[in-house]
Amino acid sequence: MNKLLLLGLLLFSFRLAFCQIDTYTTSRQFDRVSLVELVQFTESESEIRFYFNNDWMDDVFLSIDNQSSLLPQLSKQLLQKGVSLYIEGNSIILIKGPELITKLPTFNSNESTIPNEQKENGITVAEKSYLQSKKIASSEVLVIGDESKTAPGLSCSVKGKIKDITSGEPVIGATVYVEEILYGVVTDLDGNFQMNLKTGNYKVQITHVSMKQMEYYFQVYSSGSISIEMRRELKELDEVVVSASRNDNVKGLQMGYERISVKSMKEIPVVMGERDLLKVATMLPGVESVGEGSSGINVRGSAADQNMFYLNKIPIYNTSHLFGFFSTFSPDIVNDFTLYKSNIPAKYGGRLASIFDITTRQGNKKKFHGQGGISPVTAHLSFDGPLIKDKTSIIASWRSSYSDWILGRIENFDLQNSNAFFYDASLGINSDINDRNTLKVFGYRSFDKFSLLDTNDYQ
Repeated sequence: MNKLLLLGLLLFSFRLAFCQIDTYTTSRQFDRVSLVELVQFTESESEIRFYFNNDWMDDVFLSIDNQSSLLPQLSKQLLQKGVSLYIEGNSIILIKGPELITKLPTFNSNESTIPNEQKENGITVAEKSYLQSKKIASSEVLVIGDESKTAPGLSCSVKGKIKDITSGEPVIGATVYVEEILYGVVTDLDGNFQMNLKTGNYKVQITHVSMKQMEYYFQVYSSGSISIEMRRELKELDEVVVSASRNDNVKGLQMGYERISVKSMKEIPVVMGERDLLKVATMLPGVESVGEGSSGINVRGSAADQNMFYLNKIPIYNTSHLFGFFSTFSPDIVNDFTLYKSNIPAKYGGRLASIFDITTRQGNKKKFHGQGGISPVTAHLSFDGPLIKDKTSIIASWRSSYSDWILGRIENFDLQNSNAFFYDASLGINSDINDRNTLKVFGYRSFDKFSLLDTNDYQ
């Protein structure tokens, strides 16, 4: 009987202590007091005990209302400061940084009893769950803003830039997704993104079609900027089946829009050893050459002078070399080009038929790289590399013709005594001023000259 009474008293005291920590209300109101002072007062008037590292909590200040339960107030404010809270009996354990994994998934010791449908890529669902939890626990915490300027519920502007870890060039089209608020953004042509987040701790996934997926914890104190590097990854795909019906409609926000990357350009057959950007464009629907031996293109029947060409936002009016055989755009430094055949955005006003928006590579910020080549009538050379590693890059290209030797071998007196020559050169410098802003300098030079006997000269 005495043992039963003693056991009952122990269970009652444990239940009382647990209820006390869950419903405890302090008798004093605190306004931005240090965590150490709050802990000393709470332990002096209750059975609650705190455990933490003093060095982690020196700069933690809290405001507690004596009209509300202590635990919810404490949890909310500590979470905003990157501190996790764990309860064991009447003890409160404080850990700074990512949340601890306090429970492992259960594993079935008998492998043969696990159904085949519960396996993915040779591992069980439980094993996959454990690996995923381990991966999350190892995620890096990125601190954004100044902790001294933080306040609960403060709306902060988070800006960032995503770069390729091998070359330092911006990653275009990467997705930055915040799980807690189900919100995401996509990086622009400079690898920049921006989002508005309230102060707190967020789990963020960063994905790209050719990059390894990254996971971070964003600890947001105030408005600020960050820089993130991604690593390229070869993704293996299972069988893909693509089906379509002629009755299905393809709907999009932008009509008459085409975009071709440098990878697609390399698959196009070359003309006299040169990859011609305009020849690639003529393979698109609605785009035709003006005619044999002539430069220029017609887009949906419009005149050639109603097309506008931009090279890094610089308007180019003379788009061909050597009587239309070559375009003025060196394929060695072109990154991609966009063609608007209708619904031309207002910022490109001034043309009725089409807009060609051509962008060049920004250059490798990690190491030097060069390439060149010769053809029967032209030679070309390009190189890029870092001026200041991981910060400033340079990219340059040069192209020229030496076609007079061909004219001298044609059995025609007029052509033998004629000459034709062209060259073009470009130079670009790109420098990251900070995590958000980039300084770009780009120059382009083009020159053409030909003569037919002494009667016609063009320069």
